[in-house]
Amino acid sequence: MFVSMIETTKTEETVHDFFCKHMNMEHIEHDDDIFQLGYVNSLFAIQIVSFLEEKFKIKFENEDLTVSNFNTIINICNFLNKKLDIIPDPA
Repeated sequence: MFVSMIETTKTEETVHDFFCKHMNMEHIEHDDDIFQLGYVNSLFAIQIVSFLEEKFKIKFENEDLTVSNFNTIINICNFLNKKLDIIPDPA
């Protein structure tokens, strides 16, 4: 299944909006490391996973739950694309 970059951007916007809403921020860069910057504690990490599972109708396995899959919006979206078997069209 192929998806356009527009859909990937929609995913990034969805994740970005979730972070901004729950972190009371207007903007976060898509490559900001939310763990390194101290934005995420263990409770918020669980909320992120729950949100993504519900929003994208997926289930994460224990081996999926690594910091490198969830530390930036870009990494989250790349991981979601792999999990959902979405391959962006080359531009």
